[in-house]
Amino acid sequence: MLHVNNAERPLISNLLKDELNRKRYLSHLRAILYDHFTKGQYEKRAKDLQEMIKKTWLEDPNKEYNLVDFSQSLANTVGRRSRIPGITELMRPRADYLQQHAELIVVPPDITNVLVVPREKYSPQLVSDFKIQAKVGQYAKKVWLYYRFNENEPFREMAMEDDGNHSDGAAGDEVFGAVVQPIGGGKDIQYYIVAENARAIQFDPPRYMYVQHKANLDELNK
Repeated sequence: MLHVNNAERPLISNLLKDELNRKRYLSHLRAILYDHFTKGQYEKRAKDLQEMIKKTWLEDPNKEYNLVDFSQSLANTVGRRSRIPGITELMRPRADYLQQHAELIVVPPDITNVLVVPREKYSPQLVSDFKIQAKVGQYAKKVWLYYRFNENEPFREMAMEDDGNHSDGAAGDEVFGAVVQPIGGGKDIQYYIVAENARAIQFDPPRYMYVQHKANLDELNK
């Protein structure tokens, strides 16, 4: 949040002054922290990249670092003129710090039991739309569904409700629902869910930019 009140950084400061933007930003940061840094995923990826370039690097006649520096560069500071810290040396204390940061220790909404309602067993009535449900706890005040019918479309936004009228079960039971009608004869849907409480936002799936929930009408009608 370094530049949130910095008049010399008008773009980032104005974006982060908006409460919803701020929560979205912190949600992404929280996902990066816990999915990559606290679990060591970034370190594994760095080692894979290091191994991938090693042969080509060894063949480079203009390399400025020796093999010892190359081998130790992920975990230790290397270099003589420029002292370059190793990525794990750099990030471990930062990850420890971020896990205690007041903006990141807040509890976001808990999104579970995500499903699309299938055809009832033995029912002659086929499912013709997507009735999407999710259990959302931790005092969610707003829940949105983002959906599209193929990967070449932009996502559309729809509010999910817990009022008993949106294929969500009983009103006030923390099950939120939305009904999406397919268009143009389409049978597939890709979607993700966003939930907001007073302090934070949660995405499901967390890596929604790359992985979404999916459903198909033919599968729902089996």
